[in-house]
This record gives sequence, structure tokens and C-alpha cells, in this order.
Amino acid sequence: MQHFKESIIIAEALGATFLVTRMQSEHGYSTSDFINSPAALEAAVRLSRTITAGQFRGSMRMDNINRILRDLHAEFGTDNLDVTVAMEGHDDVVLAQLDTPQWRVVDTGNVTHDLRALAANNVLLLGGSSYGVLGHLIAPRGLTIVEMGRGHQKYDNTSAFGRLSVKMPEYNPEVLKRLPALVSPV
Repeated sequence: MQHFKESIIIAEALGATFLVTRMQSEHGYSTSDFINSPAALEAAVRLSRTITAGQFRGSMRMDNINRILRDLHAEFGTDNLDVTVAMEGHDDVVLAQLDTPQWRVVDTGNVTHDLRALAANNVLLLGGSSYGVLGHLIAPRGLTIVEMGRGHQKYDNTSAFGRLSVKMPEYNPEVLKRLPALVSPV
């Protein structure tokens, strides 16, 4: 764990992006890659702690997360996509289910910091939690894809300021083609 923390400190000092991968070191912790060139597109996934109990309350279902991540990789390329996972008390078993070659976990213990890190992405994959809705509302231009139970209207009429909200039943990979126009400055 100490080496993991040191890697994060080194990455921050270098101004690099720290990505956790599925590779394991001889010490049993996840190894990291440093990428100094920013990706063309940044996507963030919000996973609730309740997901670890086998429930997806407040989070998008893992099969839908993986479907959209595959669509993003197909549309923009793996090298052009940085994926952030915001998960308080993150769970490695759940993270191992992500179908993306690398990701960065945001779990600092500071809820406000983590919310800002979530919101700072071009694409947000969210469930119906109020935390996710707040991230969507403070996010810059881009796309939010949301999955929530029937009858919930938290995201209704929230597409504004250049941020488009798409509910999962209406999601189609074609919406990703709109991203360059959505994230470009006005």
C-alpha cells in the first residue's frame, strides 16, 4: 500500500494522470501507469457503496456501464479516453468488473473534492443518486447518461449550459457522435 501511495504522490508532482490497471505487482497491489498527455475525452462513472452488497441503488448497472465504455472506446479509441471511477470506500471486486483497460479511482475521503473530480469530466455515467445529480448540475459542457428507476424525475429539464442529459432507455451509441460539438467551447 505504501508503494501505491508513493506512486500517487509522484504522479501528482509530475502533473501526470494516475491510472489503476488490472495488472498486479509482486507485492499484490495494483500497478500504475503515468500518462503525461491528456486524453481527448474524459469519462467518469459514479459507483455507490451499495453496489458492493449486490445492489445497484443509486448507480448505473454494471452491464450498462460496460456497454457505454465499450461504445466510447469504439468511437474515440482507447488511447483517447481517460476513465475515472468515483466510489467512496472503493471495492476492488466491483472495480474488476469494469470493461475498460485502465481507470483512475477517486476516493479521497473528501466528499466535496470527489464530487468536483467526478463533475470535471466530459461524459458522466450516473444512477439516480442525489450525489450524481449534483455532479451533473455542476459539470461543464458534455454528456450525462443516467439510469434510474421509473417515476424518478431528478434529471428532467437539466440539460442546459451545453450539457446534454440522456436517460438510459433513450441511449444509443449515435449520441456519442455529438460529443465533439458538446465539449467544444462556444
